[in-house]
Amino acid sequence: MNGVWTAIAAFIGGGGALTALIVAVKEIIMAKEKKNSEVLDLLSQLGKKIDALNKRIDEVEDSVSSVATGTVLSLECDKIIFNALRNHHINGESEKMDSEIDEYIHQSLLKRMGAKND
Repeated sequence: MNGVWTAIAAFIGGGGALTALIVAVKEIIMAKEKKNSEVLDLLSQLGKKIDALNKRIDEVEDSVSSVATGTVLSLECDKIIFNALRNHHINGESEKMDSEIDEYIHQSLLKRMGAKND
């Protein structure tokens, strides 16, 4: 059983509060002197911390995705500009790209404000 707790602590990576909470739960279970309600309370706290961590991971994932989309749009825009300079003429691609960039900015702002897109 001790190996399981070590594996869980290693999985969390020594992440401060979570590791301390796991150690505390282990101590309570091993001591067998504490009430079951204390174990349940500590497990509940652990669950809340894990939920908060998962929510933060989702937020970071969304931010990275948004930055990646913006980077791709920027690179596509640069490609269109360099092509126009190389060929000495402007076609409809730049207006289309301008529209796509405006839509990206609009969607990003709506997302940041928490509005739902229909």
